[in-house]
Amino acid sequence: MMLISMQRRLVLWMPVWLAVGIILYFQLPAASLYFPTLESIMSIGLGYPLLWGTYRSLARSNWHGSVYINHGILIVLCVLAGFHMCALRTYIVAAPMIENPSYRSLAMDGIVVDEPMDSLSTLKVRVVSLETYAQERLPVYVRLHHKQSPLLVHKGDHIRCTVTLLPPSHPLIPGGFDFYRYAFYQQLGGIAFAKGPIEIVQSPLLKEWDQRWELRIKDHFFTVLGKDKGAIAFALLLGDTRGIDDELMNDIRQVGLAHLMAISGLNMVLVGLGAYMLVRRLLCLIPDRGSWKWKQIMAAFIAIVASGIYVWMVGFAVSAFRSYLMLVLFFIACIVNRFADSMTSLSATACFILIAWPEELWDPGFQMSFAATLGLIGYFEHRREKRKMAALAMEHNHLFLRCISFLFNETTMMLITTLLASLVTAPFSIYHFHQLSAYTLMANMIAGPLVALWVLPLLIIAACLPFPPVDTFLILWADKGIMLLKKTIIDISAWPKVHWHLYPMPTIAFAAYIIAMISYYWGPRNNKMPALACCMIATLVWWTAQQPDIILGEPSMKQFAVIDYLGHHLFVHDPVRQGFATQAWQQFLGLDDIQAMSTKAFDNQVMSYQCDQDQCSIRKAGQHIVIVKPGVKEALDCPKEADVIVNYSYPFMRCRHQQRLFNRNDLWDGGIKTLTINKRGVTLSYASFRESEGTAH
Repeated sequence: MMLISMQRRLVLWMPVWLAVGIILYFQLPAASLYFPTLESIMSIGLGYPLLWGTYRSLARSNWHGSVYINHGILIVLCVLAGFHMCALRTYIVAAPMIENPSYRSLAMDGIVVDEPMDSLSTLKVRVVSLETYAQERLPVYVRLHHKQSPLLVHKGDHIRCTVTLLPPSHPLIPGGFDFYRYAFYQQLGGIAFAKGPIEIVQSPLLKEWDQRWELRIKDHFFTVLGKDKGAIAFALLLGDTRGIDDELMNDIRQVGLAHLMAISGLNMVLVGLGAYMLVRRLLCLIPDRGSWKWKQIMAAFIAIVASGIYVWMVGFAVSAFRSYLMLVLFFIACIVNRFADSMTSLSATACFILIAWPEELWDPGFQMSFAATLGLIGYFEHRREKRKMAALAMEHNHLFLRCISFLFNETTMMLITTLLASLVTAPFSIYHFHQLSAYTLMANMIAGPLVALWVLPLLIIAACLPFPPVDTFLILWADKGIMLLKKTIIDISAWPKVHWHLYPMPTIAFAAYIIAMISYYWGPRNNKMPALACCMIATLVWWTAQQPDIILGEPSMKQFAVIDYLGHHLFVHDPVRQGFATQAWQQFLGLDDIQAMSTKAFDNQVMSYQCDQDQCSIRKAGQHIVIVKPGVKEALDCPKEADVIVNYSYPFMRCRHQQRLFNRNDLWDGGIKTLTINKRGVTLSYASFRESEGTAH
């Protein structure tokens, strides 16, 4: 009976089954080798028509069991579609990648792809030629780091410089962001470091219109507002946060306002519906004897085009593209006089994105954007009938009472939606960033109306007007709101305990939370027990999960960390102070001051360890681990009672006693990232393309 009751909502589950197929594809040991093959082509050519024909035949029959079989066929079709579309996407974007570091200086020619920011020292470059690399081995793009200031290059310039190359990084921490996978699907073949000045070989004679518009807006904002407030205005309008100061951007993340810098539904509503209402009002001024239908169609078409241009300008960000597709479906429904169901539009948008760009499934922005939208749509659908009844009841009241009721209802609605969006996205924030903002509700109650009703509308109008006196006046009015927004961010970030660091959430618990949320909104309306059960299971798994005790750093960086989660203690051997890996560990562990904690030794009931100039000794739960520091080349008196010895010396470390010895390079060749000590032994956790575990006793 549950399947029959969910028949009308079966389309909502299509992105879920597409995601299952994508996840299955990424569990393959060598994903790029599974497409195209003869078997996959035959399965596509014969399997899909056969399944679809079976589905259509059963749909016409009167057999009661056909409903269950049809649901199963649709699920299989969606899973296969997700799997094969992910394989096709992998095959299309496959390009050479830098596999081994090259510390030798190489001459490189390339074309600048993104417009650089003055405050950043990175460029995205399309490689034209690279010394010692044949044409078929050239990476498509590289991320170029430089120290040249001021940098006078622009988008489209042909540049030449001498570089060293590094491959994209794999996850630095267990469950961390896989930059290598992200770089593969972005065709970003490696990381380049400029060893000298960057020479401009040739500049384009005529810049593209979108580049000219973007440069005009940026220069105008920076001239009128100054560098700091101009960078905030530019980020609010186009979602480019590269110009914002690092300290201010960190404060924005800590208070929970980073979503304001992401182009999402607010921007699309202001641009799309603003263009629709403006064009429709102007067309109504034209006297005609026909119906108003053509005016509505024309206004909707212009609004779709205007919103599409805006999405193109911001670079097709996931949140912006999701909002744009939902807006397009809304306008199409208006044109054909149909009701635009928001849940169906959200599901169709998710399906489109997962089919076109399956790798976006792993993007935190994709997950949090759809989760927040799902929560808000579900709440408003539930409150729709009650709001209609309340509006009818208020029609006969006095004007003053209606105004008071309107203000109270809107304030309450803003508070509820902010709280709901924060609760829905909380598991994603914990899983990806291991922290929660303590004052996000208060910050959003102040900054949300400030940006939505004041700053952003003025910036959009100013960006569209070609009249300097008028747009300057509007930008100066927006300056007041930006100043208040910046003051709010700085003041709230100075409050105590502005964000909470939490233990990393296991992937199983995270998946259970997602299933619980989707089941709550897309499951049977009269049965919410499966969603609550999944939520309780996820919380239990997260609460009982054991955290790693040792994180093995990149061998090339010669870093490692010793961790005590219960006491939040850490020892870090990091030759490069505040290196990228150290900062990643700091966020992963939830530590505020890694420098102070890296110079101390700790001793408590849970874990004890001591370090000298050659090695660190760790004891916990009856187990004993010895870590030999990098650079030790002589034989050591390793403790006889050590269960595991991790060798960080090069080329190898010799012990005068026979113990269980793990060489650092052997560990990394096997993909081992962490060691967890427990009473059963020492667990080695793997963090390669596919995760697994093994235990050494």
